[in-house]
Amino acid sequence: MITGSSGALGRRVSQLLCAAGHEVIGLDVKTVSDASTTASSSTTASFHQIDLHCAGGDLKELLSDASSVIHLAAGPEGSRNLTLTRRVLDTAGDANVTHLVLLSSAAVYGARSDNPVPLTEDAPLRPNAGFSFAFEKAELERLALEWRDDHPGCGVAILRPARMLGPDDHSGWLARATAPSLLDRLSGELPSMQYLHIDDLAAAIALAATAKVDGPLNVAPDGWLRGEEAVSLLGPSSPVPLPEKLIERARRYRRSGEVPGASPYARQPWVVANDRAKALGWRPATTTQEAIVAARPPSRLSLVFARRRQELTLVAVAGGGLLAVVGAALWWRRKGRR
Repeated sequence: MITGSSGALGRRVSQLLCAAGHEVIGLDVKTVSDASTTASSSTTASFHQIDLHCAGGDLKELLSDASSVIHLAAGPEGSRNLTLTRRVLDTAGDANVTHLVLLSSAAVYGARSDNPVPLTEDAPLRPNAGFSFAFEKAELERLALEWRDDHPGCGVAILRPARMLGPDDHSGWLARATAPSLLDRLSGELPSMQYLHIDDLAAAIALAATAKVDGPLNVAPDGWLRGEEAVSLLGPSSPVPLPEKLIERARRYRRSGEVPGASPYARQPWVVANDRAKALGWRPATTTQEAIVAARPPSRLSLVFARRRQELTLVAVAGGGLLAVVGAALWWRRKGRR
C-alpha cells in the first residue's frame, strides 16, 4: 500500500514494486492517467482516490490486506502532515499491518559547523531552530518509533534522504529552499553538499518495503561535493568574495520567497553516509553531479544560443557551398582563357 502514489516519487516506487512482482495498491487524493496501469502480466497496481484526512473505515478496510504500508503522502509542512501520519499509524495498527515505511529527511540531523562529515544513522537529531520542515520530520520519526514500541513484532523503516532532485517543482523544493543564496556564494565559504536523484530514492524505498527494513536509513549518493563545485553546477556564481561584515548586513534583509529557518542548511554541512543502505543491497545509480545536471532545465539564454549556433552553422554551410561554386566557376573561366 502506497499513500501519495500519484506523486512523482510514489509513481516510481509503484513501478519498481510492480516490476518485482508485488501487488500494489495506491492511495491519493489526486489521480494520474497511469495510476491504475498494470505494470506487467504477473502484477497488478490498483488505485483508490481518497482523502486520508477524512478517511475513516474506508482506510482501515484498504489497509487490512497490506503486508507493508509506504507512507509518502504529504503537503506543505505543518500540523496537518503530523495529523495525517497519526491517522495512518493508528489505522495501520488497527488493521494489523506489520511493517511501515516512512519518509523523513537528512535535515533532522541539523546543519551545524560541528557536524561530522558524513553523518551516520546513530548521530543525534538536532534540527535547526525555525526550520519547521526539519522539526516536523523529527516529530514524525518520534511518532513512528512510539508506534513500533506499542506494536511488538512490527517494524518501521525511516528513510532520511539527502537533498532530492526530481523532474517537477515539488520534488526538489527542499533542494531549492536550502540552496546557497548569492550572498552565501559571495561569502566565499560554502559547506559540502549532496544531491540525491529521485530514482535512487524510489529504489531505496522499494528495498525498505520488500526487505522489511527496521530503523533509520540514510539515503544519499556516494561521497559529496565541495560547496564551490556544487554551486558551479547549480548556477553561475561570483568568484570575488565580499567582506563578512557586508555579507551579514545584507542578510538582515530576507530574500523574497525565503523559507524561514532554512538558511543554516545552505551554510553548514549536513551530508550523510550511505553505508547501511549499501549493506542492505542498495546502490545509487547517480552521482551528485549527475543529479544536479539531470534536474537542471536548460535556460532560455542557452536555448537562444543553441538556436543561434544552429543558424550560424546553416549560414556557414550555405556560405561554404556558395564559395565552392564561385571558386569552381572562376577556376573554369581561368582554365578556358588558358
